[in-house]
Amino acid sequence: MTAAQFKRHRAPLFVYPALPEIKLCYAVTLSAMFYAWYRVYQASEIYPWNIGDFGVHENPPLIGNLTGQRMKDQTNWEWTHWSPFTLSYIPVYLIHAVLFNIVGGFLKESLFTPLYIIFSITACSIYFTPFLVAVSIAQGLVIFLVTHFIRRTIVVWLATLPILYVVMHYSSILSNDPFLIYTFVSYTLLSYVSYSIDVIRGFGRPGIAFHVKYVVIFGFPSMFAKIDNLQPLPGPICLIRVTLYSKVWREFDRGLYKFFKSYIFIPICQPTFSVQRKIVGVLVSFGFVLMWHGFYHHNKVWIGLNIIALFIEMSSKVIYGLKGVDAFRKRWMSGKYSHEN
Repeated sequence: MTAAQFKRHRAPLFVYPALPEIKLCYAVTLSAMFYAWYRVYQASEIYPWNIGDFGVHENPPLIGNLTGQRMKDQTNWEWTHWSPFTLSYIPVYLIHAVLFNIVGGFLKESLFTPLYIIFSITACSIYFTPFLVAVSIAQGLVIFLVTHFIRRTIVVWLATLPILYVVMHYSSILSNDPFLIYTFVSYTLLSYVSYSIDVIRGFGRPGIAFHVKYVVIFGFPSMFAKIDNLQPLPGPICLIRVTLYSKVWREFDRGLYKFFKSYIFIPICQPTFSVQRKIVGVLVSFGFVLMWHGFYHHNKVWIGLNIIALFIEMSSKVIYGLKGVDAFRKRWMSGKYSHEN
């Protein structure tokens, strides 16, 4: 199967009409945004902080002279770990940019490739520990051997999922700092999976663009990716203005969406793309997301609500496309106003 055959252009279920009520929609959306921010501010003002809570008194940026010290919420575990780590990792980005853009232009590929590999392994060993680098290489070796001797996608997944489960649920065995597991071992595992499946499909070596999670967290390294003449995915969409829930997955964590769309959802839905196959594809895709984040209660609730919201949207689209509903809308809603205008 070629890349052109694999890429499927799906006709839309229906075309969204141009609504004359668009100004009203903007007004409602902006009002909801400001109201939500105001309610968050109110909640933060009356929140009863207790000894032991993850909070510190600090001056807010820019307006600190006006407000004085305020309680800063530090419960965002990922952000509190990512910020200092990224600052310390800036030298690696800079050296990589020089190595990739300048040194690579002077050295032959036979010399540049081993130099680049040595630099990458050395940098990762310094920042993620040599043991985790060895773990990453070992899991990649297992998947590559499976791909080489048994060229079947299902076997690649069977070799990968147990490794992913152990890595995400027993991270304390591998490292005292789970942040290093989530940012290095698990992400390199996905790159091995995408590479192996693409090799089986005959796509060459495209790798995986799995780098967009938050605007800042992945926007910062994407800047260096552009310096290296790469094309990172756009940043995540602002969720507060999302009107279709499917866009939450398509345009927020774009890398994860591309991964399970290309390697899970489409292979399950092919060749018929029937409703039954799509439902199974959605369930399996979100099952992978659940395994990726961990089989914990809060993640199960989160994934369950995501599935419900997505199915509500899919059902609404079907209802919206019915002739009777379409006729009602044209007569009493946008169609009526556009006809009068």
